[in-house]
Amino acid sequence: MFQRFPLDSSSFKLKTLDNKTPLEMAVEYGHTDVVIEYLGRTDSPANPSLGLRVLIEAIRRRQEDIVSYLVPRTKLDSYLLHMVCRQTHGHELISNNIISHELITKNTMNEINTDGYTALMIAVKYGQVECVDKLINHQYCDKDVLEKRSLDFNRTVLHICAEFKSYHITDLLLQKAKKIALDLAPVDVMGNTPLHVCVQKDNQYMSDRLLSDRDMVVTVSSIPQGTSSRKTENEDKISKMLKIKNNNGLTAFHEAIESGHNEIVLQMLKKVIDRVQLIEEPDQQLRTSLHMAAFKGKFIV
Repeated sequence: MFQRFPLDSSSFKLKTLDNKTPLEMAVEYGHTDVVIEYLGRTDSPANPSLGLRVLIEAIRRRQEDIVSYLVPRTKLDSYLLHMVCRQTHGHELISNNIISHELITKNTMNEINTDGYTALMIAVKYGQVECVDKLINHQYCDKDVLEKRSLDFNRTVLHICAEFKSYHITDLLLQKAKKIALDLAPVDVMGNTPLHVCVQKDNQYMSDRLLSDRDMVVTVSSIPQGTSSRKTENEDKISKMLKIKNNNGLTAFHEAIESGHNEIVLQMLKKVIDRVQLIEEPDQQLRTSLHMAAFKGKFIV
């Protein structure tokens, strides 16, 4: 019956109260043959934007046959990979051999959407472990992708991972970071490192991982030469990370004390060589961690 209607592009743009076009409704109810036949006709008045709307709906509905048909024919200027990475089953599309080489390219991996995020950032933010796994291990996921900054707070994917807790995603990102020698202490617009964000969100798991990496890269300041052992070198890098102050003049250790995150405080004390130096590091008001602990009424240090 669908084929009997006159092909008028304006008719196919009309929407229901819940904002669906006729083709989107066909996708929703699984009538994929109708959609593909219509969009494939040479006399079809379907414009690129209409086809794109159908494609997005097909991604939401996991209609892989429509997606496979449309992806190579649609101009991917609408952050399609970002859309896929928001979906619960987005990893199925990324894993589809017909679709993945069209979805994941060097351009789409580096693209920043209108919200200011890369597709990898979106996948991390929405906790899409399988999508992160696929993207992080893709050939186009290089150092440039992981060093991309969000447009809002100038954050990297490590900052976003620190905010939205996930054991599996943390492991995937830090393994990749180690492999490509990624700086683990980039600062955002507020001067916060990923470790600062871990403290603010009480992300104990990622905090521990950041403070346990023997091969971490910290480029905020140079690492003294002449260390006698790998362990000593590692702990010195940890000390460097713990000395970085945000725009409020606070180290991650200061933040942990002020926030009352005792488990993270204990983590940090266990990781450094010179605990006294860590405790005596002042903020902009010359308050040490002891002053802060005294104010809180808890001398955990």
